Amino acid sequence: MKHSDRNKIIASNIKAYLKENSLTQKELANSIGISPSTMSDYMNLRSNPSQRVIQKMADFLGILKSDIDTTYREENDLATIYNRLENLRKKKVYSYAELQLEEQQKQKITNLRNDLAEESQVLSLQSKVSAGKGTLDLDPDHIDQVSYKGKLPKYFDLAFKVEGESMKPMFEDGEIIFVEKMVYPINGAIMVVQIDDEAFIKKIYIEESRLRLVSLNPKYKDIYANEENDIRIVGKVVS
Repeated sequence: MKHSDRNKIIASNIKAYLKENSLTQKELANSIGISPSTMSDYMNLRSNPSQRVIQKMADFLGILKSDIDTTYREENDLATIYNRLENLRKKKVYSYAELQLEEQQKQKITNLRNDLAEESQVLSLQSKVSAGKGTLDLDPDHIDQVSYKGKLPKYFDLAFKVEGESMKPMFEDGEIIFVEKMVYPINGAIMVVQIDDEAFIKKIYIEESRLRLVSLNPKYKDIYANEENDIRIVGKVVS
């Protein structure tokens, strides 16, 4: 692959993740310790970021380096190692990753978008998510700007409106919830999950060969999903 083609791929991927996270080039630059003009050079193909800078971007966005530089392949890449593990060892990696993620969440102090939201109290609402079941719309173009008077959490990626009563008394019908994006389930956490064509906000339990989705309202039965289902973890509900 030509060097110029690689730079175009990197710039295009950065642009996509900026849009997905509602960030500007300047906000990303400031967050990883480079100047906005340097970021502009990357995006306009006047120069290319080093692997060290790409790693900083990936760490900030919560993705892999190879998600930005899709030409990057390294034998000790976490995804490469993980895919070679046996199922029992994969579970151990999950558990350790969960612990690291919890510690990382505690260390997050500020978020530029939240600061702005607290001042204006205008919230970008991604879509509605059913406390029972429903269709989840994650299209970044399908966002409603709504007035919000409540207190915003220090960090979140997406905001949804709850429909239904299966998560009462914690979440009422019509209440807005805040979600941090995650791709793996966390045992005992309240998460937004899509199973096949239906979306849920439920308490998640990881069992030997399946996921168990539990409502807080005892009137609702548990829901089960296994390898025969198309399971998509959207994220964890944060407060």
